Amino acid sequence: MVSRFEATLTSVEQDLYKILLLFFFRKSWKTFCSIHLLCKHQFAEDAGILTRSLFDLVVTLLYIGKAPAERAVLYCEYGIVLKEQLHETLSRQPEDPWRQRILASKSPEARTKDREDYERVIKNYPNRYKWSGLTTKAMAGDVGLGWHYDFVYYQLSEFAHTGPNGVNTYMEFDKGNGLSFKGCTTEDIDRIWTTASVYFLIVLDQVDDVFKLGIEEEIKAIDRDLKAQNKAKQ
Repeated sequence: MVSRFEATLTSVEQDLYKILLLFFFRKSWKTFCSIHLLCKHQFAEDAGILTRSLFDLVVTLLYIGKAPAERAVLYCEYGIVLKEQLHETLSRQPEDPWRQRILASKSPEARTKDREDYERVIKNYPNRYKWSGLTTKAMAGDVGLGWHYDFVYYQLSEFAHTGPNGVNTYMEFDKGNGLSFKGCTTEDIDRIWTTASVYFLIVLDQVDDVFKLGIEEEIKAIDRDLKAQNKAKQ
């Protein structure tokens, strides 16, 4: 993959998208491996939290991929905005010794450079709290994953944010008002693993499409197997 990447450089913007694509692939692979370990050891809820994170990555990757030259730059330069927001947050209570140390760790020259960079890019972010100007829900809808956001992401968020609807997955009351802790079921593990596999295949498909790895048929075969397994268990 690296040699093919180096052999197909054409412009700064397109190169940046390819670099981002490699980053998303590497990150998604590590997350996917972590999900596998958690599922293997029967930690379905924690695997679900990482699956939710994987969904966030997929939505971002697909959204950038619809206009890679423009959106790759927008995504990367948003880091400048985040850096300025952190400085503003730290500056609100300058008397706090911890904040003082962090603020003092940056030289005046570096601080000036940060501010200049911020002034250069901020016009590109009408909503400076969203790099794309859209919510995750809106981006998911734009890339055809609206149902996943409304149903799958919603359910997984109960684990990520310790929501009240997640209580029943950890414990249960019997008729005598006794309380017992629950373990995850095989169905829980299968559901999380299948979902995570689908999301990772989406990333892999994007990598194959850009770097021409020639693994399209293998991806389709795995996808068919996942769907067949899921149908057989229904």
